[in-house]
Amino acid sequence: MSAPFDTLQLARGFEAAGFPLDQASKMAEAVAAATIGADLATKRDLRELEQRLTIRIGGMLIIAVVLLFTALGLATTIILNRLPATAAPAAPQQHATAAPAAAAVMVRQ
Repeated sequence: MSAPFDTLQLARGFEAAGFPLDQASKMAEAVAAATIGADLATKRDLRELEQRLTIRIGGMLIIAVVLLFTALGLATTIILNRLPATAAPAAPQQHATAAPAAAAVMVRQ
């Protein structure tokens, strides 16, 4: 397995900073050995994680909104069922005697 960076370029950087060539090479090898076994995240790993988290959070948000509307509907039903019957608007009532009297008036004319 290779190091996630260019070890030769790192060794040249150490050498340019004033380290002797042998020491710069050994330092680059040590850094590479330390990072090979480490769990390092790449940019691709981070993008995939971001996408998975976005999907998961979006799903949780949808569930929360559904639960909120369900709770509002349930609360509305409970409140409406507890209202007294007189609080509801009364439907207009027709008297049974009103229709025959109107018919009688029409017959007399």
